[in-house]
Amino acid sequence: MVTPQRPPLADGEGVRALIALMHTLRSPGGCPWDAEQTHESLLEYLLEESYETVDAVHAGDRDALREELGDVLFSVVNVARNLGLDAETALRSAADKFIARFALVQLLTTQRGIDMTSCGLAQLDELWDEAKRMSR
Repeated sequence: MVTPQRPPLADGEGVRALIALMHTLRSPGGCPWDAEQTHESLLEYLLEESYETVDAVHAGDRDALREELGDVLFSVVNVARNLGLDAETALRSAADKFIARFALVQLLTTQRGIDMTSCGLAQLDELWDEAKRMSR
């Protein structure tokens, strides 16, 4: 089993492009609709795009899924920007958190003599939840 590693950070051009777009939309002379939004009002759109993503998955429509996932990412970056949070930093933090949790799952399986490759999904979920509790 391969331990995940964070990829080189140079691949974040898409997120940086989204952040630059948000800056343009919210700057003076930008989009009046965007200027009026709050993090609370944007949550509605984040949920809507998330549900549309679920629908695209259930429909098996890869083109729609690609579009909806892009919309979810756009919404997340928009909410983050509105709250004054750096979306790139949040993504890096999430990657580091999941890498650390995966390492804990590997440690738990090793300590317990469990072959991770033959675990069922339920057992892996239990190990993940335990690693999550341990990392808090």
